[in-house]
Amino acid sequence: MIDYYFKRLEERKNIPADPSPVTYMLTESKVNFPEELGTIDLRVIGTNDAPKERAVCVLWKNEEFLHVAAIMEDSDVYNTATGKNMKTWATGDVMEFFFQPANSENYYELHLTPEKATLELDLPGEEKRLGVPFENMFYDSGFVYDAGKFFLDSGFKGWWGQMKIPFSGIGLSGKSIKNSKFSVCRYNYSHSWEEPEKTSTSFYPEGGFHQPKYWHTLI
Repeated sequence: MIDYYFKRLEERKNIPADPSPVTYMLTESKVNFPEELGTIDLRVIGTNDAPKERAVCVLWKNEEFLHVAAIMEDSDVYNTATGKNMKTWATGDVMEFFFQPANSENYYELHLTPEKATLELDLPGEEKRLGVPFENMFYDSGFVYDAGKFFLDSGFKGWWGQMKIPFSGIGLSGKSIKNSKFSVCRYNYSHSWEEPEKTSTSFYPEGGFHQPKYWHTLI
């Protein structure tokens, strides 16, 4: 159950300085939030440092769906975006999932906020996307999602987001998910901070999240 991961995140006091994993072993499970999953820490982009507030992500699959979840420490949870396809990264806390099928130039970007606002983009490629109007990249992945806040007896608190994504919605109709690439990223806002902290499971020496060469490979 998800409560297991709230406690696991709380107990993760020190994030190791090891490089982000290059590969991720995808587990198949019919259980929601199976406890045997390997977690990946989110770290500050550009430095790979531990963030001010910790976060981990987990992935698993069942049947024709990919499940992606992030569990995030957060002392000031908010996002003012509503509905679908707003620029959620500019309005508050958000988890972002990037996915690129094997041997594909195009990739997908899905957002989820604590208030369950969403953004779904089908991007033509790392460079090509720059010449396409934002609204022209909207699409319907068919994903199901949920999000909520947590507050433990110890005072540890934050929020979580979960995406259940059909393979057909991320370019995998009739294809294997093996060797696809992914990254889970986060904008963490606080009213007391001058700017949001941007973190990711992937290490980006420079630049932003839109660099598939730095994403993890599913095995």
